[in-house]
Amino acid sequence: MIVSDTLQRHNIAIEHDITIDEAYRVSVLAGQRWLKENKAALDNLSSSQCVVTMWDEWMMHSQYAETLKEVRGIYEASGVVRQTVDEKAHSFCVRPASEQSIAQCRDFDSSVTYILEEVAAFAVMFKETRAIDVYPGTWFKEVFVESFIKLGVPDHRLNKIPQVYRDVITDTNLLKEIGLDDSQIKKLSASSMIVTSLCDKLCS
Repeated sequence: MIVSDTLQRHNIAIEHDITIDEAYRVSVLAGQRWLKENKAALDNLSSSQCVVTMWDEWMMHSQYAETLKEVRGIYEASGVVRQTVDEKAHSFCVRPASEQSIAQCRDFDSSVTYILEEVAAFAVMFKETRAIDVYPGTWFKEVFVESFIKLGVPDHRLNKIPQVYRDVITDTNLLKEIGLDDSQIKKLSASSMIVTSLCDKLCS
């Protein structure tokens, strides 16, 4: 489980018109408050089922700086990727797009930084940890996704989930390592067709 507390410093700075350093301190407190409020639920999970990490842990990861450099390189070199990121960053700006151009948007640079930071951190996460990322939204265009898959981010788009699911449930050693018993593994295996059917419906 990733608590993206300090990633939100970019949004907090914009929303409250404060410096990024002030926003960072606010975001840390917000993360700590979230952990406290959800402690009871988290305590019900064993350490083998759920490991909670904070955003700064990934920012300080040994591979993060180089990965961010690669992500920025793709952003700067690919016109389509830059356009996709810029369009999304522009949509994050405080004022409607009709009122100003991207160059005039005071929040544009911060929004781009947010997006690239998030992509780089998740690329590092997926290189280190096997997981299925469930993320709301559809703004990643195909060519944008392909660029970051080349960085090592697993292809977990909706049409790929059935195969990802099958790969996970057939790795019994992994499932037992995270605390599942034989009966639970059997139930997961029996649900494979249901997962495929649901994904097919969502894709159609």
